[in-house]
Parts: sequence; C-alpha cells; structure tokens
Amino acid sequence: MPENIITHDRRVYRQCNPDGGDPPFYNPKSGIHHSLFRPGNRDFDGLSFIRIELRTPIWAAYRIENPEIRFLLINLSCVDLSNAAANLSSQSFVDTPDEMDNRFGEPWAHCVFAGANLNDYKSDPAKTNPIRVWAKKVAAQINQNQISGPFLSPSDQDSYRPT
Repeated sequence: MPENIITHDRRVYRQCNPDGGDPPFYNPKSGIHHSLFRPGNRDFDGLSFIRIELRTPIWAAYRIENPEIRFLLINLSCVDLSNAAANLSSQSFVDTPDEMDNRFGEPWAHCVFAGANLNDYKSDPAKTNPIRVWAKKVAAQINQNQISGPFLSPSDQDSYRPT
C-alpha cells in the first residue's frame, strides 16, 4: 500500500458530472447521489479527488479527456471522508497524477482515496458492502453550500495553481 502523503486536515474536490449517472449523480432538489462515491471502471487504486490547495476550481472542474463536460465540484474534508471510512481497508489519500498533473507537473493535485478502490469493490464481497455504506455516509453529509459550478472551460489566462 502506498504511503499516505495527504494529511487529513486538507480539503479535496470530487468532480460531479451533473448529467451523469443512473440514477443521476446530482439533483438540485435531493442533492448528491451516493453512487458518485462508488468506484468506477478507472478507479483501480482508489476514488479520485483533487487537492484544493494545488488546483484552482476552473481547472479542477476540467478534464482533458472530456473537455465538453462542465463538471460541478464538491468541496470535502479529508477528515470527514476518513471518519466515515472506519470499516474500509484503507483510510489513506495517495497522490497519483492525472492528465492535468502530467501537463502542469508536480506537485500533483490529483489523489485517490485508497479504501474505495475498484479491486476491492468488484472482487471481494466482504469489502463491497463497507464501500457502499461509506458512499452513502459521505453523500448524506453533503450540503448545497459544498457544491460549486459548473465552470467554463479554462484558458491559458486562467491560473492553474491557487495563489
């Protein structure tokens, strides 16, 4: 297991495609659906997040591989994510580069929450339910004030790193 390099006093963004998910990840009346916090097909090493102190919102809401999607951002506390994860295999946040990090370099803003990884979720029935419970706990804690966006596409004039 990689070393936990992200301290729990940090905050992270989770991207949310407002038009994605079945049921939809986001509904303005009911909020965020817990399925947004279950590992998807690319989350082998853990669920993806963006460290707030290393990427501005306009860039955090953008993906090179999906430039047409206007993502919402959910502002989350690493402490809250970890506290909800008492029964998961790991409570570590590990930095792993995404396409934006490959473009802009270190320090990497992208990280994963290792306890919610696809390998455990799909291959170990004893770990599937704790990940589902964690996802429901996290989604239930989110209020509308934590959700921002959608954002326009960033340009080269937009600052990548917060100042």
